[in-house]
Amino acid sequence: MQTFLYLTAHDVPCRIVATLPSEGLVVAHRDFLPTSLRPGPDLYLICLLADRDEPGFIGRHPFAQFHMVQNPTDRRVTHPEALWSAAYVPYWPQPGLVPRDPSRRDRFETAMFFGYPHNLAEQMREAAWAQQLLEMGLRWVIPHRARWHDYESADVVVAVRAFDDERAYEGKPASKLHNAWRAGVPAVLGRESAFQAYQRSPLDYIEVESPEATLEALRQLRDQPALRRDMAENGMARARDVHPAQIAGRWRDILTHRLGPSYERWRGASHSERQRFFDDRLIAEQRAAVIRNVHGPLYPPIDSDATGDVRPDSGAVTWR
Repeated sequence: MQTFLYLTAHDVPCRIVATLPSEGLVVAHRDFLPTSLRPGPDLYLICLLADRDEPGFIGRHPFAQFHMVQNPTDRRVTHPEALWSAAYVPYWPQPGLVPRDPSRRDRFETAMFFGYPHNLAEQMREAAWAQQLLEMGLRWVIPHRARWHDYESADVVVAVRAFDDERAYEGKPASKLHNAWRAGVPAVLGRESAFQAYQRSPLDYIEVESPEATLEALRQLRDQPALRRDMAENGMARARDVHPAQIAGRWRDILTHRLGPSYERWRGASHSERQRFFDDRLIAEQRAAVIRNVHGPLYPPIDSDATGDVRPDSGAVTWR
């Protein structure tokens, strides 16, 4: 829905639909694209992959001609393959974001994590962590999802998925960093590839790799109001790089210069060429399944020109 609203607001022609049309470029989240769906000769599917290729999720769509990813270090972007076309576009900002109240000035009293608790390092979910922060003068707050947009009382954002995980989280976006920038709040973050890809200066955020380092970073911020002010000011400047107008412009460029021509090539392909594309994708997915120790065919054979419906609440976006 955000993609539709922002694109229309920035004069990118598109419409929102409840069922899959028979032609055009269709943008839809991975969750709303049936796995067995194969686009017909006049349909070009653009799958918003989100984090669905992370372990435990549904995975990339096997037959969508194009994937949009939300991390600039995603291997589909850094090591592109002809069979799996993809592009990176930043995730849209938190809707209705309320920035930190300027009247708080140099107060440093509230540390906040914006997200589901299960996506937070185990150590930070324990009562002992909240007590440690309280002893240094900080309240530890994890707001309800309905308040994820509200940074009004936040003095520092803390977000670490895990301290003992070597994964780079290539499927995760830099949203927590971008939202902190827009809110004017310093951020203390875990080691994630999306954050690192955006770091240009020590003022962008403080990276931590242990609970002890996190506590030390918070003490440093508590004791150096000037550092907090510099990080907040820097963040507001960096937020311009991921302003909705900038993101909409990237969408427009990709739709116009990459997907438009790709769509025309797809329409001009023969039935046998489209079938070969599906067969190659199916083989690639079956190989991936073997690697994951999943056996047997993953998808039923479907005629290459067949189409189907997306879920009624999918909010698929069509362009052109």
